[in-house]
Amino acid sequence: MTAPVADPIKMVFAIVLPPLGVFCAVGLRGQFWLNLVFTLLGYVPGIVHAIYVILGPDPEQQPWHTSRP
Repeated sequence: MTAPVADPIKMVFAIVLPPLGVFCAVGLRGQFWLNLVFTLLGYVPGIVHAIYVILGPDPEQQPWHTSRP
C-alpha cells in the first residue's frame, strides 16, 4: 500500500498541531472535535488520536458504513 503525497504533510500537522492534521484528513466531522478535546486535555493524547485517524481505516470503506442521501 502506498501513501499519497499528502499523508506526510498530514503527519507533520498531526505532530505540530493535532487538530489541524485531523481536519486535513476528515474535515469538520466528529473525529476533529474529539481530537480537539483530546488535545486540550493533553498534547500527547491528541497526537496519538491524530495519527490513528490519519493512518487508521477509512470509515467510508467499512462494510457497516451507509451513506446518507
